[in-house]
This record gives sequence, structure tokens and C-alpha cells, in this order.
Amino acid sequence: MSHPTTASHPIELLYSLRDEIDKREEPVILATVVKEVGSNPQKVGARMVLFQDGSIRGTVGGGRIESHIIKDGLDMFSPDAETHQLLEYNLQEIGMTCGGLMVVFLERIDVAPHVVLFGGGHVSAPTAKLAAEVGFKVTVVDERTEWANKERFPSATIINESFPNFLKTFTPRAHHYLVLVSQGHAHDQKILEQVMGGPQRFTGMIGSKKKAWSMWKHFRKLGIAEDIWNQVHCPIGIPLGESQPAEIAVSIVAQLIQVRYQSQQTQSQQHKVG
Repeated sequence: MSHPTTASHPIELLYSLRDEIDKREEPVILATVVKEVGSNPQKVGARMVLFQDGSIRGTVGGGRIESHIIKDGLDMFSPDAETHQLLEYNLQEIGMTCGGLMVVFLERIDVAPHVVLFGGGHVSAPTAKLAAEVGFKVTVVDERTEWANKERFPSATIINESFPNFLKTFTPRAHHYLVLVSQGHAHDQKILEQVMGGPQRFTGMIGSKKKAWSMWKHFRKLGIAEDIWNQVHCPIGIPLGESQPAEIAVSIVAQLIQVRYQSQQTQSQQHKVG
């Protein structure tokens, strides 16, 4: 069901939806009227936001023209679809009495990459700060309020829950980057048992090569395939010879940036091939 939202200025529409889009954590389509010829139901600058369930906020004209735009916009949610389209609609041909011409720019706005830090310790704080500064949304999960709080993580969402409780309701998605910097080996093992092989873009765990080997032996006994284990980056981070928490954070965020741009380049190449 559609729920149009009106605003006195188009930019107000986007601001009014910021919290809803952030909560949904899914791509949206922004439709903007960029040209009108003759009689039209909306003027240049009119905007509409389309969600994956077909609901809309704002309007680009209503009726048949809006139905056509919604249909074309829904097609753009496919991962291999173009992220931008400039479409021309002849209103007379689609059965509207106003009979003019409307040109609409459709743009898919993808979800911001989201780093989930399991643990609020010494490495986590500078990692969260750096990740936020380079464009990642950041969530910190740690039941210890003396460690995970707004004073230590001003730019992050704080979830003061145990890892098992958090994982009961958390579903990894393609835009997630999972960073395990918890209190120790046992916690990391339980977290990995829940998230390995998921759709997340990145899974990394702090630790040595010895720790990685120990973990792999455990998961191999559980029947985990080697290609699933190989998706886990351990030791996490680009090797820089780091030793201090802030230096380790730099190496971690550098790897997150690297993976993010690799993903963007892959998507761009897929579009060119298509």
C-alpha cells in the first residue's frame, strides 16, 4: 500500500525520510521529474521515494504515470540492474487526459556500508572512529556499559547486549562488514558459528595466525567447508607492522576500504558487460 508524504519543498521529503530509510536498511529509488512538456500532473523538481515493497513517499503525479514509474523503479532493485535511468513518458500513450510529456530521472540509492563491531575494547574505539570518518555506518555490540557507551563511541550506535542475545535478532545482509574484536577466543568462536557463510560483504577477526589455525581446526571438525572458512579474514587488517590499538585500527579500516572499493568495481564491471 502506498503512503504518499507531502512536503513544501522536495529536499524536505528526503530529510523527513532519513530515519525511515536508515531503519529499513534497504536500497530506495529516488524519482525526480526533470522535464515537462505540455499539460502534466506535476512540475519539474517533484520527487518520489520508492521502497522495495512498492510503497512510496512523495509523488510525481499519481494515477497511471506514477504506476508506470513505480513499475520501472521496482525493476531497478535487481542487483544487476542499472543504478540510474532517464525515462521519457508520453502521457497520452499511457492513457492520461493531460496528454503532455514527462521525463523522469530514476536513481537507486544503495544502503550505506555498515560496520558491526563485536566488542568495545581498546582496538574497537579507534576503529569505530576511523570507519565513521570514511563513510561507514557503525554499530558497536558489547554488554559492558563501561566500555560500550556514547562517550567512547560518539559516532556509533551502541547496543549493550550479550553477543548471543544480539545474534538472536540480527540478520547479516550484503552491506554488512562484521569485525570481531571481542574479549577473547571463546566469544569469537561463538559469533563465527552464527555468521559464517552469510551474505555479509566482510567478516574479519582480530588475532594471530596461530589463533586462525586453532579456529579452523575447530570448524573443520564441525564440518564447515574450507571455502566458507576462507571468507573469514584472520588476522584481520592489512599488514602494516602495527602493534598499538590505533595502528591496528588503521590496518583494519584500510582493509574495509579496500573491500568496499573492490565491491564497487565489480558491480561497475558487471554493468559494463551487461
